[in-house]
Amino acid sequence: MPPKRGFSRERVRAELKRGGRLPLHLAMRCRVRYFTDGVALGSSDFLEDFFGEKRAYFGPRRKTGARRMRGAE
Repeated sequence: MPPKRGFSRERVRAELKRGGRLPLHLAMRCRVRYFTDGVALGSSDFLEDFFGEKRAYFGPRRKTGARRMRGAE
């Protein structure tokens, strides 16, 4: 069986634990969850409009829609 391409989850966790930041393309590979859980991508204005339209789906403490992806440049 050929070796897997890419990087291991352990390697990424070790880098993040050291306070490092992954290049965006590597962080996106780690954050597939964003795409499987549902995500909206776009400008801040677009995301705020989306948030306003879907407000009932978010908890009462959430004040804005836009969020930066953690752990990436």
